Amino acid sequence: MGCECAKPRYYRAASEAELQVSEYEDLLGYSKLNSAEVWAVLQTSADPFLPRNEMMAFLTRLNLNREGFDSPLRPLQNFYSFFRRNNAWDKRKLALLGLLLGHGSCTSKIDILFSLYASSPALKLSELDRLLRDLLHIASICLPSYAQYWLEVQNDSLKSDELLKYKEKLAVAMPDTISTLGNAIVTAADTEVSREVFRARLKGEVAGALFNARQLRVVSLEVYRRGKKERQRRQMVLAGEDAMVEAD
Repeated sequence: MGCECAKPRYYRAASEAELQVSEYEDLLGYSKLNSAEVWAVLQTSADPFLPRNEMMAFLTRLNLNREGFDSPLRPLQNFYSFFRRNNAWDKRKLALLGLLLGHGSCTSKIDILFSLYASSPALKLSELDRLLRDLLHIASICLPSYAQYWLEVQNDSLKSDELLKYKEKLAVAMPDTISTLGNAIVTAADTEVSREVFRARLKGEVAGALFNARQLRVVSLEVYRRGKKERQRRQMVLAGEDAMVEAD
């Protein structure tokens, strides 16, 4: 899973919550597909949103999981509600889902991202920010929620509670993770990023996680842990200052 430039550190030390997310996201069916296949099928429709009949045709053509899509009591419908607006499904986010879970080369995945987000030959910084926000939202919120829906259906409250805590950590880390990923791709002098520059900079471990949902969550957790240590350090400093004031 993921592209050739992203070699996930996986997964002897993975938490039980992450193993649950990984297990259930594989049920969607995207991991057996090339991201370019997903994007090619989505491009057959000119509209940015798929009405229900086209959404069902999309799932059917790619042999993706459709069980429970029409049932409000089933995890699949709840999951795809993240991608729905006014009873139509967002092609851009569906393409990102295929990119995060499907396989394929980095070159191919970068081409898809530029097709989805770049209004000119180069990505503006605002477009890059939106791209990163959308990727993180799917990897850190949507996919863990899908696993949580399954655990709730199975009445596994213990695992569901642990997964909720895991998702909360990922959500807290999102702003700093976006900043971390952005800093790996752009420099202070950049006003936009060309396709060639994007590809050249997408070599480090952090930037290389961009096309893999599991590895994005690994990076997010590391960002969360660093942030937690920094918050604790600041609290200790403030506590020390308070103690000095009391001593005075």
